[in-house]
Amino acid sequence: MNGDVAILLGYGAVQGVVDITFAPLAQAQPETFKMLIGPPVTLPSIQGCVLAALWVTAGLTLGAIDALNPYDIKRTRGIGPVAAATVALGPWLASCSLMMLLLAGLDVGFHLGPGLSAAETDFLVGSYVVMAGWRVIFDSALPRI
Repeated sequence: MNGDVAILLGYGAVQGVVDITFAPLAQAQPETFKMLIGPPVTLPSIQGCVLAALWVTAGLTLGAIDALNPYDIKRTRGIGPVAAATVALGPWLASCSLMMLLLAGLDVGFHLGPGLSAAETDFLVGSYVVMAGWRVIFDSALPRI
């Protein structure tokens, strides 16, 4: 669980760095920027933090994470790359669905935040690619503790 949270926090931070690094291109050539990178994500580090919190909540609720033993080797190690990515699917679907509802609800109800823009949707979909990749690497390549 700690690794999952760290990956999501890092994902948000890296997205922020990419958006800042390519900001001059976004201003100089907005069409090229959108084609290569996509629209910038609003406050990606904060979105990464909220997504990590929702991930833990969803994992605990769905039973993918054991509150008393968050590092359960039977759930995360030696189960094969497909199963390692699949274990992450339930909490990801739940946490991203909640995040999408939160973004849309804040926008529609209170006119706060970016809403459910293409950038935020891409960010959330990309989070599963990152999480599944982390789970596969964790399962198959890293030594057991």
